[in-house]
Parts: sequence; C-alpha cells; structure tokens
Amino acid sequence: MEPHKRPVPPGYDAAAALYKQKKFPQAAKAFEAIIKGGAANVDTHLSLAYCYLLQRLYSKAVKEFEWVEKYGKNSMTLQKQAGRTAISLRTMISGVCPAPCLKANDPRWFVKDGRRWITIRYSSKRAWNISDYHVGEYVANENGDAVLKGKCPVCGGTGQVARLKDGDPPPRL
Repeated sequence: MEPHKRPVPPGYDAAAALYKQKKFPQAAKAFEAIIKGGAANVDTHLSLAYCYLLQRLYSKAVKEFEWVEKYGKNSMTLQKQAGRTAISLRTMISGVCPAPCLKANDPRWFVKDGRRWITIRYSSKRAWNISDYHVGEYVANENGDAVLKGKCPVCGGTGQVARLKDGDPPPRL
C-alpha cells in the first residue's frame, strides 16, 4: 500500500506521546522502529524529520523532509512545505544563502548587450529581467511582481552563509 494511504501504524501513538513530552531521541528511535517495520505512513516520516531537526541532526532531517515531499500525496501544502524545508536545509548545509537573493553564481544568468541578466518569474504571464548590478539584493514576490528590497538580510549580499553542520544552533527557516 502506498505510504500516503497507510493507516496509523502500531506504535505511532506511543512515539507521538514521547515527541509531545519533548523526548526527541526516544521518539526518534520509536519512529525509526516503525519505519524499519515497513508500516510507516507519511506522518511517521514527518514526525521523525522534526525529531531530527529539533535534535540538530540536519543531514538526517533533510532526508526525511525529502521523503515526505515525495510521498505526502494527500496534501499539496505538506509536500510543498516539506520540500521547501529540505531545500533550505540543503542549501544552508552547502553554505549557500537560502533567501531569495540574487546570487552571482546562479546558472540562470545570461549575457545581453555586454551585461549579465537574470529572468525572475512569479507567474506564467510576467517576467522581469534584472541586471547583475543587483547581485546580493533580496527579491520579494509582491502580488506577482518582483520587487527588489535592498541587500539580503540573511547573507548581507554575499550569497553565502556559514555552512550548517549537525549540532549547530537551529537555523531560521
């Protein structure tokens, strides 16, 4: 049976109770046991992802959030949220700023009239070409329009952040 259609597995309630008591290492072991048993549903993987995140085990959390993104088919919102969290963690682990700022090494840059440009789209109907003069600036989506908000508050306009390692203080996601 597909993971998004599975019923609540045996042992889930006990694992969830440990989670609610903030006993994250014990809850993680309980969720891992359910997964190893082959009966895990999407909620089991999502709960395990948050156990890892709250224990600052970011590399493990990424894998679980990616799993939820792939198999959480009952909820598009859940899939998108899990996917965004996985991407943010993955980019921070690699030292790249997770904010939507213009990064000099973005592969979407193209050259026109001797200047580098990037196309930003927030809808299928409109696109904005922004020059490399704005590298390091934060780009916001305001009612479908790309709006430059000045220097990125996350990376200070560098496009890079300190690499996130397991055990580091929690990032702002």
